[in-house]
Parts: sequence; C-alpha cells; structure tokens
Amino acid sequence: MHHLFIDCPVSTSIWNAIDNNLISTCRNGDFQIWLENLFKSNNFFVADIRKQVRLIGYILWHIGRLRYSVVFDNAQIRIIEYVNTVKLFISEWENSLNVTQVANQVAQEHKWNAPKVNDLKVNFDVSYIDEHTPIGIGLIMRDSAGQFMGAKGECSKSINEEQGEAVAALEAIKWAKENVVLNLHLEGDNRNVVSTINAAIGSIQWTTNSTIQECRHLLNSFYFWTCSHVKREANGIADVMTKNARINGGSIWNSNPADFLLNYIQKDQNCNLV
Repeated sequence: MHHLFIDCPVSTSIWNAIDNNLISTCRNGDFQIWLENLFKSNNFFVADIRKQVRLIGYILWHIGRLRYSVVFDNAQIRIIEYVNTVKLFISEWENSLNVTQVANQVAQEHKWNAPKVNDLKVNFDVSYIDEHTPIGIGLIMRDSAGQFMGAKGECSKSINEEQGEAVAALEAIKWAKENVVLNLHLEGDNRNVVSTINAAIGSIQWTTNSTIQECRHLLNSFYFWTCSHVKREANGIADVMTKNARINGGSIWNSNPADFLLNYIQKDQNCNLV
C-alpha cells in the first residue's frame, strides 16, 4: 500500500505536483498508521488541518482511481494531464465547500436561534406608521429549547421608527424584570438600537438617547445580559405581534401562546433542530 500510494513514480509525481509536504511525515513510516494519525490529531477540527486532510483524501482517491483505470481499462498514463485533472477537481470541490459555507451562514442569519442554557431570550419589534399613529410593540420570550415562556403586545407612542424600536427594547427589559429573569438575552432587528445598547455609543438620533440610557440602567440589574441583532426574517414572531397589537390593542400570554403564533413558534423550534 505504501508503495502504491506514496513511493511509486506515478504517485510521487502527483504528490510533488500538488504539495509534497502533505506526505512528509509518511516517507519512512507505515502508511496505515499515517492515515490513522491524520484523524486522531488533537488539531483535527482546526480549519487548516481539516483542509490538509481533505487534500490528502482527494489525492489518494485519484491515485486509486488512476490505478483502477490502468489495470482494468488499459488506460494510458499521461501524468501532466492527470495532475491538471486532480488540481481542477480540488479547486472545484473547495469552491463548492466555500459556497456551501456562505449559504449556511446566510441561512443562519435569517433564522431564529435559541439562547444558551439557563438564558431566556426576549425578541422585540415595533410597527410604526407615523408620529400621529400609535405604535405596536411585540415581545416574545423563549428558553434554550425554543419553548414558549410568554408573549406581550402593547401600544405606545414615538416620533419616529428608531425611537419606537428603543421603546420596544425598554418594554422588553421591564417585562423581563417583572418575570424575574436572571439571565436575559435581548434581541431585535434595528442595528443602531442594538449597537447603542451594547456600547452606549452609536448613530442614534438624539430623541432616542434617553430611552437607550434607561435601557442600559435597567440591564445592570440582571445577573447576566446580552443584546444581539438579527435580520428581520429571524424576528418574525415579534413582527407579527406588533401588527396584532397596533390593530387589536395590548394583550399578554403567560403560559399558552395565541393561536396565531403557534405555527411561527413551531417553525423556529424546527430550525434549531437542524
């Protein structure tokens, strides 16, 4: 096996053409032990190590495939052409992995994620039309398993949408305190409001500043708190509740969610099982 995959002239040419360093630790060792050690490495989950193992796997597979073609199909060995084929395969495969990783990252940003164990997450949102129309505020609380822990919809006033988002964040914090939450994960889809809650600075308008300062003051009373930003698609339940509150007025659900929320809650739970 060692000769077939490492030391024979054809195999050596392929390794040298792609990356001779990949087999530097196998030159004078046992082929099987070398393979086993690749997967036993403590650093196996480091990205560079995993890529190295993938490259070795690609090359070994192609060497085996080439030998099969020679033995059973009487194929002619054209080493330069074959090396180029292997390089093209590796490039296309790695590119497909990168595309998949980007797609997964985008999907992750567009789905609701459960909080850590022992934390409760409150998503907040606001429905704003204009300064003369009451805003609708939507709040929903869930645990690390995605289980419903409460929901609240109410109406309030604001002079612009950003101030309305800050008011919604403040109401979420007050509601969490009323429910004796110790570890709070606050989440909303307005980046300016979230950033300013986290850093006490940001590009918010002066009309929003006092509300943000009150948020930060109340957050200090929690044993632990964090505030994260998500895409609007990942804040869907809070968004649905804002419109219900603006149209139907304030409501609160302590143990059982409203019927119009059931499908949304189940969908978020299912996303966290993937």
